[in-house]
Amino acid sequence: MERGRQIFLSRVQPSLQQCMLYEDPDAQEAARRTVNRDALDEKALISLAKEGKFTPTKDEIEHAFLYQLLLWFKKSFRWVNQPECSNCGSPTIGTGGTVPNAEESRYMCDKVELFRCPSCYKDTRFPRYNDPRKLLETRSGRCGEWANCFTLYCRAFGYKSRLVLSFQDHVWTECYVTLFQRWVHLDPCEGIMDRPLLYEEGWKKIIDYIIALSYNGVHDVTQRYTRKWPEVLTRRTITTEENVKEVLMFLTMQCRADLPPAEWEELMALDQIEEEEIARSSRAEPADVESLPGRLSGNEEWRTLRGEMGNLQQPAPLTKECPVRKCYDEHVTLIKESVGSLCSDIIEAEDSVFKVVIGLKALHAFLFRLHSQPFRTRELQLNSAVEIAWLGHANDETIALLLKSLGLAWTLKEDGLFWISIDGNPVHAAVSLPVALALLDKLTKEHPSELTVKWLVHGIRLCKGEAVASGEELPAGISSAAFDGLMLSKWEEPEGAKGAWIIYHLPKQMSHTLAAYEITSADDCPERDPYDWVLEGSNDNGISWKELNSQQGQIFEERFLSKTFEILPQNHFLCNSFRLRVTAVKDSSKQNRLQIACIDFIALKP
Repeated sequence: MERGRQIFLSRVQPSLQQCMLYEDPDAQEAARRTVNRDALDEKALISLAKEGKFTPTKDEIEHAFLYQLLLWFKKSFRWVNQPECSNCGSPTIGTGGTVPNAEESRYMCDKVELFRCPSCYKDTRFPRYNDPRKLLETRSGRCGEWANCFTLYCRAFGYKSRLVLSFQDHVWTECYVTLFQRWVHLDPCEGIMDRPLLYEEGWKKIIDYIIALSYNGVHDVTQRYTRKWPEVLTRRTITTEENVKEVLMFLTMQCRADLPPAEWEELMALDQIEEEEIARSSRAEPADVESLPGRLSGNEEWRTLRGEMGNLQQPAPLTKECPVRKCYDEHVTLIKESVGSLCSDIIEAEDSVFKVVIGLKALHAFLFRLHSQPFRTRELQLNSAVEIAWLGHANDETIALLLKSLGLAWTLKEDGLFWISIDGNPVHAAVSLPVALALLDKLTKEHPSELTVKWLVHGIRLCKGEAVASGEELPAGISSAAFDGLMLSKWEEPEGAKGAWIIYHLPKQMSHTLAAYEITSADDCPERDPYDWVLEGSNDNGISWKELNSQQGQIFEERFLSKTFEILPQNHFLCNSFRLRVTAVKDSSKQNRLQIACIDFIALKP
């Protein structure tokens, strides 16, 4: 065999062996046992509900679940630069490598890295396992281990999946997404999906060969990951292009040798469709490549050494022209309206404050327990006297409104006990319960904001509008996330430190006088918080703007901290659009990004 052809074959063939292990039913079952399927199902359905899809199609659910599986895996797997000392837990220093022992070799370990502890002088071994079944136990490594194990997870949940090998020392996964009728790129190390130009444009990697492998075939998918194909061709010098095709076809024929003719022909037809799709994509104009990030996994020294730092100042995908997004947030307003009614005594009768706070705490505890139940079958008995007093009154209009806003209903069972359970589509409760819990958490703190309570009782939160922003992060940090009432989602503007805006248009033919507004800080990185801003209103759908309020030097001392600001009476006028212009973040020297968890616009009650 020609030497270049043999070298190419030797680079590809070993990875094919581990791909066959993804089909092991026992390995797939072991992978599924480590995942809380119910929790990921719920997150997937919530993500679709936030787009107004409360009854999504099977293909939409499968796509949403795959993305949640990717996010879960990124959090559950551990990146290892240098392992901690196996003796004392201190940081270690690399000293070279050695051959695997018999036990390590059982799990397809081809090399072992050695590290020495400068504190206790003990050596720590770091076997580089290639058996995905072993990786279910160790749950640690670098990109090879990450992609290997994640591909097994994808197969375990029924996705057509491939391990993708770059000859430039990186590995990731592809899955066939029926919703799009194509193969989609997933990088578990980065938690990024469907951004195939990440490596060429974001990491600034030199592309040559990128090969996708699965139990039923091996494919050259390089053109999917480049928009510089003629340049890439000049770097593919291991062997001739004809030899590349022949080697991959040889391996593919081996994989399909035992298939019946009909299945073999079907796969060959799909191969042809994919080749045409890849060829078209390689000729397409690259979109938003300037926003692709440099590598995020691994320490900075290691990434710098590999030349993968890329676009450090823009660590997330953004759209240059953000679309207008519908906000499906009526449930947030209904929840706040019903809880506001429960809280009315806080302002109207000083001697009832203690009683109301005790009741709200009991309500929070009950809803927290209910939220912990499997989301499709949530049901819980009212236990304490306070719970029964607050939630067990059949004719209490306020309680009925609260339960309806949460997608819940009460039942008095034959044994005389009250139960609260799902009423209708369980996704309604899944979306609503986190909103109610966050609100009750704010109200039951030692010193709840007086303005928050005031406008919860006397105002009405505006809803069902449309949002558009100067920039946003895809897929989660979009403009509508600022209005979904969820603390763990957020609007993110990747270049917001330079100035950013977000507009909320009220539904057509609707205008309101703004009385107050509330901004809630996001889950991390205080330096990304808004610091200076101007709020403006418009009565002509955003053609002209008038200032309603401005703030300078605002500090959000805690994560998920809500601050309420009132509009002075002289600035009251009917508006159909609102624009928040953020002119500074807390620390632009550390971050280019702006992030806000929630924005609530509050009007005077009619």
